[in-house]
Amino acid sequence: MLQRSTISNAVNTAFESAGELVRIASLSSSSVSGFNFATGEVTGTSETTSVEVIPYKTVKNERGAFITDLLIRSEDLPLSTYSTITWDGVDYSIESIEAYEGVVVLKARHLDA
Repeated sequence: MLQRSTISNAVNTAFESAGELVRIASLSSSSVSGFNFATGEVTGTSETTSVEVIPYKTVKNERGAFITDLLIRSEDLPLSTYSTITWDGVDYSIESIEAYEGVVVLKARHLDA
């Protein structure tokens, strides 16, 4: 337990030290539970939660899309249930999740690119 606490404290210190690099982002998910063919109405649920992120690397992939790597703190969030993340007013699709002790790296694709 001491190791986990040490890592958590180091990650918290890193986020505090990053200052204005830290952004507040919204993780979003939605699921469809039904569709009415007569009316075209879709029924379902959506969920949004806020997290602190540090965007640290953006590259253009072979298809011309911009992919940004984001650091977030490891928390008890079911990250695989979220499909989009928004920060600074821009929407991104979550492409992959890499979990490490204390921190998670999300690869997010800019939806307008």
